[in-house]
Amino acid sequence: MNKGTIFAIIVILVLSVSGCADKSLKYYNLGIAAAEREEYDNAIGYWRKSLKHRSADPETRYNIGLALLKLEQYAEAEIEFRKALEYSDYDHEILYGLGKSLEMQGQLTDAKNLYERSINLKPNFVPSHLGLASINLKTGHYRSAENNATTVLHLEPFNLEGNKLLSEALFHQGNYREAYAQLQSAKNLDPFDPELHLILGKVTYARHMYRDAYATLTRARSLGASNADIYLYLGLTLFNLENIEDAETNFKLAVFKDDKEVRAWQGLGRIYSKRKEWNKALDAFNKALEQDPEDETSILGVSFAMMNSGRFEEAIARLERLQARSDPPAMAFYYLGHAYMRAEMLEQAVEAFRTFIEVWDGDVRLLEEASGILKSLGI
Repeated sequence: MNKGTIFAIIVILVLSVSGCADKSLKYYNLGIAAAEREEYDNAIGYWRKSLKHRSADPETRYNIGLALLKLEQYAEAEIEFRKALEYSDYDHEILYGLGKSLEMQGQLTDAKNLYERSINLKPNFVPSHLGLASINLKTGHYRSAENNATTVLHLEPFNLEGNKLLSEALFHQGNYREAYAQLQSAKNLDPFDPELHLILGKVTYARHMYRDAYATLTRARSLGASNADIYLYLGLTLFNLENIEDAETNFKLAVFKDDKEVRAWQGLGRIYSKRKEWNKALDAFNKALEQDPEDETSILGVSFAMMNSGRFEEAIARLERLQARSDPPAMAFYYLGHAYMRAEMLEQAVEAFRTFIEVWDGDVRLLEEASGILKSLGI
């Protein structure tokens, strides 16, 4: 939830406590003043004093929950929102607050249900639509996330969070041109927002605009972006700019932030393969496989490292299993051809390279190489 949303709601709630006892109202308003100064701990302290004089007050509980969200104390926020619901169980704002506290604790199904209940009570309540967009992004329902974010922008065209969520949803669906256009129009909403620059950097990377991507991602980092994503995409961008040393540094930072980041481990594997450091490459690709044992890129990487380490039979076994899939990657046949050749299994190598030539539609240099190998074998 952004600051503007929180305190727009809080200001409304100030007006609703005018009938409170004097001491309760005094501490309540002191809490409001502290929250507006972003002194959330002090605000919570004042609101707790207010509750001593008026314990059955859902609005004060709600405000404490919002402040705890800002302090990233999500379990504590959940407690306050649940207490608020005891006194006001049909309040769309409290349902949203509870949903947000659960979302941030990873309880996505329950959070989604609360956002939907909030919207049923007030269909044009923007924060709950944002919440649904956020959850659909996290669960891979990108089209639904796009629809949720589009609803937000129909209600509030200049909503920064809505613009970011829509751009991210478009990015994950491969709609890079639309995402890029969306972000260009959103940049003026807050030129200093690190998340916006991070998303733009990811989109420009996907569009192969590597120098622009590097400049944008560097800007995002300077503005405070420091999650695994920023280092992953800096690593990917630098690798494509052939700045291998800095790419390695950023991939390492990505796995330091999140050691389950498959693409960062794969990036390190590619770097070590490029340097012919086969044992390190094998270790990196195996780390990626630990997170996703079925990932084709990681299997190919492990097989390539094994093949270059003289472990031909192991490489062949992995590649043959990959080849047997219903829709195997074309590179499986290319690597199999090389593995068979090194194992002196020439008939199998010929068959693998022939299949590769039939199915490959990428870099023509690989086709020329495969054709050259077949000619050298007298085919």
